[in-house]
Amino acid sequence: MVVIEGRFDVKIHSSALFAQLMEHNGFTVRSLADAAAIELRKSRSRMVCKRGTVGNLRSGYRDTCRPEVARALAKCLNVPVEALFSSKVSNVQREVGQKSAT
Repeated sequence: MVVIEGRFDVKIHSSALFAQLMEHNGFTVRSLADAAAIELRKSRSRMVCKRGTVGNLRSGYRDTCRPEVARALAKCLNVPVEALFSSKVSNVQREVGQKSAT
């Protein structure tokens, strides 16, 4: 059986703007990921911010992330979340197997 669910992500407006803000605030990919991870821990979130996520957002390879991560990144860069990200709901399909009676 196929199940379709809605998933809430946020989409970055511009990877170039993200890169400029990182440079302006003196962040490298590693230092921003570490700072965002600290912000997430402060907010008691179970989410993590990996270096790959920051690097992919900066390069444009990836344009979405979880809302909690977006808030942490925006806080570290001293900008409102809305300046960097917009809301996005996407449909996700997944296969759910049925248990057989034996």
